[in-house]
Amino acid sequence: TISYERWEGITGTNISSFGFNTTPDETGTFTLFESPTNSGDNYAQRLRGYICPPATGAYTFFIAGDNQAELWLSTSDNPANRVRIARVVTWTNS
Repeated sequence: TISYERWEGITGTNISSFGFNTTPDETGTFTLFESPTNSGDNYAQRLRGYICPPATGAYTFFIAGDNQAELWLSTSDNPANRVRIARVVTWTNS
């Protein structure tokens, strides 16, 4: 499953200025690494989970977001090893 966290009443569009260390207004889980579209305004959300590829090889990841979105990937279960592999800085289609 994918862990889901959402913070309401967020202004601005800069991910780096948001404090994800605060308590979210909503939490839950998804079975897909994808969040619902058109789910509101002025919020921030984070999805976290593990990807276990069934085979060795090249994989392609896609992201979309409303104003800013980032995708980080780690080669282990240690979040300190994460590297940003994709970013959008403006609204994109899903």
